Amino acid sequence: MFMETNMKSNCYYIKTFIYRYPNPLYAEINDFDSYFKSLDKDCRRDYKRSYKVKKIDKITSKLHKDILSIYGSKPTRQGREINYQYLHHTGEKMDIREGWPHTYGKQCPKHYFDFYGCFDKSTLVAFLELLHSNKLTIVYSTMGHADYLKKGVMRRLFIEAIRQSGAKYLVYGDESYKPEIKYFLNDLKINQVDPLFIYELSDPC
Repeated sequence: MFMETNMKSNCYYIKTFIYRYPNPLYAEINDFDSYFKSLDKDCRRDYKRSYKVKKIDKITSKLHKDILSIYGSKPTRQGREINYQYLHHTGEKMDIREGWPHTYGKQCPKHYFDFYGCFDKSTLVAFLELLHSNKLTIVYSTMGHADYLKKGVMRRLFIEAIRQSGAKYLVYGDESYKPEIKYFLNDLKINQVDPLFIYELSDPC
């Protein structure tokens, strides 16, 4: 999670991550207002929830503890066990940094990271890290606290991050994802498949 990145590695991540899935799923957004109107009433309702979503440039010790709490709130994610140290951490052996990967080093103008947090009052309850590649916006990592997953927090986070980032083509996973994840992606219109189109848009260095 705390891997240091720079201009070279950001571009490297694009080359490796964009080819990670044979059939990547994406949403073509065009303009946010039209996209929002195309969402069903449940998504639009969750978007109006009171959670605050904002872009984060520095990870403080408080935010780091909240992130660990999110990791440890559920023993498995998408059928995979969470790393043991996140479930039983004391804080003493964890690498607490003031920054997050995308804040380190120089950013390539075409390839850069953004990190968005969703807050319940002052507590981070979900996060979304986006990797931008030319016209593409790729979901690099995301997770929500288990206590909030049925309270619309992830819909609120994704939709508002799309608005704030100005994403035009949002890529997340591929057709091999489990049904419960694909339901969420379908809700957000992340369900189009055209690998060649996506690869051409990514424009790796």
